[in-house]
Amino acid sequence: MQSPCPSDGDHFSDHAIRERMFTVTGNSFIARREGWIAAWVEDNLIMMHAESSFYLSFTGSGGRIWELLKSPRSVSDLCKALGREFDIEPEAVRPEVLAFLDRLLLRKAIDVYIPSLE
Repeated sequence: MQSPCPSDGDHFSDHAIRERMFTVTGNSFIARREGWIAAWVEDNLIMMHAESSFYLSFTGSGGRIWELLKSPRSVSDLCKALGREFDIEPEAVRPEVLAFLDRLLLRKAIDVYIPSLE
């Protein structure tokens, strides 16, 4: 199994992300970007980037996904964890998880790595 360590794969540029030349896929590894502060306020996870003061707010599974990304992990592992917690098949949550991760990527809240084929 490939390690989720960022040095094990290719990192995609901000330009590639903005131009939609890259998107999160099922074999991607996801890691939080540095500089984000997060806190729960009632049922909302409020996040703010310390340097830019940009903020995000999530409810429900969006906040849980952020919590699960405390350590870098694969999309597959993320879907399996959510499937267990919400009693649903991992493949059933995959499309929504991928769409959510794409939004986080566009907001520069996560880094995405593709494992090397070595």
